[in-house]
Amino acid sequence: MTLLQKLLARGGAVYLEAGQLTIKSNEGQHLPEDWICQHQTQLLRDISAATGLPIFQYQGHSTGRYGRYKASGVTLRYVDLVTGEQHALTFNADLSRDRTTRYGKKGQPLPRGQFRVGNNHAFTLYWQSMGLPLPRRLSAFHECMGKLKTVIVTGVVASDSKLDKALIKPLSLSCDEIKIALDIKKTPDNYPTRNRQLSDNYPTSTPDKETAESPKTKGVQSDLSTCANQYELSNKEGTYKGTSFKPLVSNISPQEQSNDEWLNDYDAAS
Repeated sequence: MTLLQKLLARGGAVYLEAGQLTIKSNEGQHLPEDWICQHQTQLLRDISAATGLPIFQYQGHSTGRYGRYKASGVTLRYVDLVTGEQHALTFNADLSRDRTTRYGKKGQPLPRGQFRVGNNHAFTLYWQSMGLPLPRRLSAFHECMGKLKTVIVTGVVASDSKLDKALIKPLSLSCDEIKIALDIKKTPDNYPTRNRQLSDNYPTSTPDKETAESPKTKGVQSDLSTCANQYELSNKEGTYKGTSFKPLVSNISPQEQSNDEWLNDYDAAS
């Protein structure tokens, strides 16, 4: 029995809404944050395996010039939480200064990782579709890119291993949908598999000719075990802090307990 099944069997609730994973006890209480941080990735893998939906998490970004005509852009890197494969998502962006300041002259290249976009740029619209607030100025996106890690997404991987930007969106799954996926025998008509496009849930699209190259990388990176609510971002990535939760009764940290030990401990604390 998976950790997800054990939580649900005890009357708990697990669901995703707009890319945010929520876990509650059978009394409707949020689980301790440190435990969620330790087990979030495993729960998301369990959900992906049960539903057949690919689940991705943001890993970082880079800027560069791509393609035959060296078009400037910003590339987001997402990792599949089940396979560990990395996939790219690229948007057009300006990489030079638009005016002269004390930091440099107009037309000079921006520092590595920095980029400029406008209100109607595809990247800006994508950011807003993730439910994230815009930075104080559009040229400051590089300071808060780490916030994308707090939004769990699903989408379609094209034949060239790149994410289709028209089909990626924050993942929403009710607790009932997750329970159904665990209880029924899955068929092609129930949930999409990793080898099919999500034709029932997404519109069709044309591949983006400006998407950057991104080879597959095996192995989920170690920082995926870090919960989005406690994800400490670098100065360039901004800062995100979560809320506090009810502590455990046991003196043993959640990291040192087995899943069953922790679940029994939490039952005693509820």
